[in-house]
Amino acid sequence: MYNEIYKNTPYGHLSTGTISSLTSITLDDVKQFYKRYFNRSNFTLAIGGGFDDNLVNKVWDELEKLPEGDLNKGVDILPAKITGLNVVIVEKKTNATAISLGYPIDILRNNPEWYPLALANSWLGEHRNSSSHLYQVIREARGLNYGDYSYIEYYPNGGRLSKPPVNVPLKKHLFEIWIRPVPNETKHFTLRAALRELQLLVDGGLPSDGFTMTRDFLKKYVLHYAPNTEMRLGYAIDDRYYGVEAPGHLQKFRESMSSVTQDQVNSAIKKYFSPENMVIVFITENAEALKTALVNNTPSPIQYQTPKPESVLQQDKMISSFKLNIKAENVKIIKVEELFN
Repeated sequence: MYNEIYKNTPYGHLSTGTISSLTSITLDDVKQFYKRYFNRSNFTLAIGGGFDDNLVNKVWDELEKLPEGDLNKGVDILPAKITGLNVVIVEKKTNATAISLGYPIDILRNNPEWYPLALANSWLGEHRNSSSHLYQVIREARGLNYGDYSYIEYYPNGGRLSKPPVNVPLKKHLFEIWIRPVPNETKHFTLRAALRELQLLVDGGLPSDGFTMTRDFLKKYVLHYAPNTEMRLGYAIDDRYYGVEAPGHLQKFRESMSSVTQDQVNSAIKKYFSPENMVIVFITENAEALKTALVNNTPSPIQYQTPKPESVLQQDKMISSFKLNIKAENVKIIKVEELFN
């Protein structure tokens, strides 16, 4: 998904690397990388805990021994605008299907609208949180998988984390939804379920009870984002990157949960959530059959191994026929091996 969203930008590649890059890299490439990034102009020193000025001076003196160089300011990240629903199906023999969907988003932490948007996102799909809405719809009510989460910032290593990571700032973040994983026969239904819930959120706004519950939850939950000195230092460095002024992102986050209004949240939802324009990625088998079903809007009824309440079954009827406007020319099929070439 990141390859597609950020293609033709420095972000448009696998962070793990590719076979071709491994075979083409030279010693001179490594030297030039070191020269560009590891120099005395290109670091920020952050120290926390019990220490005195002697330690600060000692560490600073050692860093000053780095070679001369320029501050690396990076480049602007300008991904192409995503229009419509664009699908990538990664063909792989597998017993279950992973689904990711998202698009670039024009908001960073130094924007006051970030906090009401974060509240909406937390209600929709707070990472590793069973009270979030997508989790309740897809996992809790239907038992289709183990996780359904959403994000308004890049969230690497999510499988090993329960709270947001630090020191992975981007100039252009993305809104994304992770669906991990579902039985192959339910992949079309599950995509429809997720997009339908996002569309309902955009059209109807955040419910009043959901707004109150999530606001009160985040007031306390944010305290767990930085439980130790290392994490607090990480957030302090991120504040410098994003231009977040004192008292800093975490305190502003908590304070904003006491002042944010439901109207502000719904306004942010309308402005930044776009269920009609995104990249959708499946990792699954039988790619051609899935493409045909998506393009033709073939109904995707679901069967359960255990009985479900009538309310769920009635909702399933709407989900299974929920229209997705996916054009054949916007569906691409690739082999899993191609990703790493």
